Amino acid sequence: MTVYDDMVCSSGAKVLFFSRLADVEMASDDTIEAIIVANKNGLTAFKAKVFVDCTGDGDLSVWAGANYFMGNNSDQVQLSTLCFSVANVDSYGYTTNPNLYWENKDSPIHDALKSGKYPLIDQHSCNNLIGPSVVQFNAGHIAMTNSTDPWQISDAMVKGRKVAAEYLRMLKDYQPQVYGNAFIVKTASLLGIRESRRIEGDYVFTIQDWLDRKSFDDEIGRNCYFVDIHIKGYEAKHYGRGESHGIPYRILTPKGIKNLLTAGRCISTDEEALGSLRVMPPSLVTGEAAGLAAALAIKQSKNDVHNIDLFFTKNHYEAFIFKNQHSFGCSAGHDSASDGTRTYAALSGRQSTHRGSCRRCLVAHDLKGKNRHHTCPIQIQFTRLPEAGYPRIVDERRPPRRAHGICMGQLGSCRLDQRFLYSISGTDLSGGHVQSRIGIQIWQRHRPRSP
Repeated sequence: MTVYDDMVCSSGAKVLFFSRLADVEMASDDTIEAIIVANKNGLTAFKAKVFVDCTGDGDLSVWAGANYFMGNNSDQVQLSTLCFSVANVDSYGYTTNPNLYWENKDSPIHDALKSGKYPLIDQHSCNNLIGPSVVQFNAGHIAMTNSTDPWQISDAMVKGRKVAAEYLRMLKDYQPQVYGNAFIVKTASLLGIRESRRIEGDYVFTIQDWLDRKSFDDEIGRNCYFVDIHIKGYEAKHYGRGESHGIPYRILTPKGIKNLLTAGRCISTDEEALGSLRVMPPSLVTGEAAGLAAALAIKQSKNDVHNIDLFFTKNHYEAFIFKNQHSFGCSAGHDSASDGTRTYAALSGRQSTHRGSCRRCLVAHDLKGKNRHHTCPIQIQFTRLPEAGYPRIVDERRPPRRAHGICMGQLGSCRLDQRFLYSISGTDLSGGHVQSRIGIQIWQRHRPRSP
């Protein structure tokens, strides 16, 4: 329970709870000098060289003068939800009775909606057993025209509790053996807002970028979440297994403000692409990238987040060593890299031992002892960085192009699976798609030396 607290505090960061942003002080039209924070001590000014707006609604950015978009230009934003938990549920009955999800044709939600007895509920009925006899619900919808209006949010909180009570009433009627003795143990302390302000950045990520599976020179991560828009008139859009798009750094940099970054739901997208990028995994990616970019801006560009060298130097990438390191030579007799860097290769496919790699080929030896020869493997260059380096994966057809991430979740399209530890995808040198259910295997040929 204290893992995250320990990680943050041990890093040297100071945590201030129960405080809210109240105002912004500008040193000039394009530079923030301080933020004003309100708490039990009153108003306190905090100065910094670079600021990161993770308010979700882009409050800091807007108050600093950044331009923003909201909704679909028709006074309509995505519907919100107030989550709730139900306790004293029969756990065995929950696992053996029809699930409530709308996609389940046997779900009682279908008959409940047809009955007309429960006007506050709708087909949105996500739920999970989160502990003994406790079910968490992400269910129901609440409409607002402005999800930053405190009066509308207050009304939505009141309505959300009524929605929760009506869901429980329906559940008692349709699954009494599961929910007959259940009660609402809590409702969320914050409204689940899916869309508010989207701060205009140096680049606006569009739904066409999502559909094109687009990659970017300034990519800071990958995303494969489907386009999930909680409003009428939009259809969900899904990728195939292993497909993903790049997240460009420029959607984190608000236009016209030098020392400000955004992360999370308020990044620069159009209204439809937000349906994919608003959720937690890409928010983790943009948050980590914004934190790193803030540090780099201070070191590299006099606090200007628009002019940093995000990858330190154009031709220096640090390789990510995914498995144990082994030395090997190229069994095909090809020369090693001639440009002074060390070359690595990655192979998708079965769990196997890998040997014999160079720029041009990869020979794998699977668990049954059969040789498998692969041309055009993913190529990784390694040159140790003069400063603290981070893992990068590179498509060598365009050396400065595909430099992915800082953490495992940003290495290709990475997802957990019950059968396999990781599923990661990439592109090989011939442009073909590469996927590994057990994770990309990267093996070290020589221990890299400092330049």
